[in-house]
Amino acid sequence: MKLTIAGMGTSGLDSLTLGLIDAVRSADNLIVHTTRHPAYDYFSKQGLRIETLDNAYEDAEDFDHLCKLVC
Repeated sequence: MKLTIAGMGTSGLDSLTLGLIDAVRSADNLIVHTTRHPAYDYFSKQGLRIETLDNAYEDAEDFDHLCKLVC
């Protein structure tokens, strides 16, 4: 299994590189921090299988607890 970690930043689609977009499109599974990221809607409309960590962020009491939930 191949793991690619790519930062999408905090801006919209204008800040994404072509390399990042290609990496996301070729991924078998995509895990994103939140559906609130400006690029989430774009990638979800591409028919990609996307898992989000929204519930973990909402359920976590602090950063250490978040790490236990997602690791």
